Amino acid sequence: MKKFTYLDHGHRGALPPALRDMVGYTDLTRHTREFVDVMTGVARDFHAAVKANVMTWQDIGQISLNVPPIFGRKATLTYVGSGSIASVYKLVIGRAAYALKINRMTRGAGSDLEVMDLGNRMHHLVRRTHIGATFDIRGRSYSWVLSDFMATTTVNSFHVAREKLYCAHLVHGLWYTDLTLDNIKGGRIIDLGGLDRDRPELNRHDLDWVKRLVYFMRTGDRASFARWLDRTADEVPHVLMYLYAAMGSYAATATPGRFVAYRDMVNQACRRLPPGFPVFADYCR
Repeated sequence: MKKFTYLDHGHRGALPPALRDMVGYTDLTRHTREFVDVMTGVARDFHAAVKANVMTWQDIGQISLNVPPIFGRKATLTYVGSGSIASVYKLVIGRAAYALKINRMTRGAGSDLEVMDLGNRMHHLVRRTHIGATFDIRGRSYSWVLSDFMATTTVNSFHVAREKLYCAHLVHGLWYTDLTLDNIKGGRIIDLGGLDRDRPELNRHDLDWVKRLVYFMRTGDRASFARWLDRTADEVPHVLMYLYAAMGSYAATATPGRFVAYRDMVNQACRRLPPGFPVFADYCR
């Protein structure tokens, strides 16, 4: 069974490794279907309780959800919190803990599933999401996803994630529009809702230049950054313009403090380019 692809029974992803170890690899498709059915049933019960009690999202913690044993292990659900679109529960199966996110809004109901592949490729920045599914209630589509559970965060981990996200934006065109302390755990993004990507219009050789400059930024090697920036302006000026556009498209208030000086160096290097150089937008969608 391939991971992170839509299957014939409507879900996306695969069982987490700990759960696969519980059931083994014999008849894994059947076990995956059973798990998806149980989680979808829990999500339906959640929506039924919200509708029956006409709850606002601030009151959802009052809902009590039951989950049957899963693969012969006791399973428990504990409410974690809610945002304006979804609610999160801690799901414990045996000794394995996961975050079960249930979308309450049809708007963007499949957004977590749509960006799951992207998030898992950015595993250094985004919490691993294993499996999820969409389901209909009265003709409207909702979804749930299961991710690794991360318990705590610190201000330091938030700044670490902020810097990693900025570098991923320059190298991979990654965007995240909901960067708050609540959405960061252990230096990783835990809510996929605001994740998106614009692929840079650069070839592999050009991206190597970008990666080298970003490496100097991350390691604080300003002298090497300045030296390679001069070479970039002389040898691949379109890469310099790409950096100018990518850095400029990032909100100034969201730029990590220690990267501001590098952004200013890029701006100054662009001013030294010959007059009439192609417009910046040509190098960044």
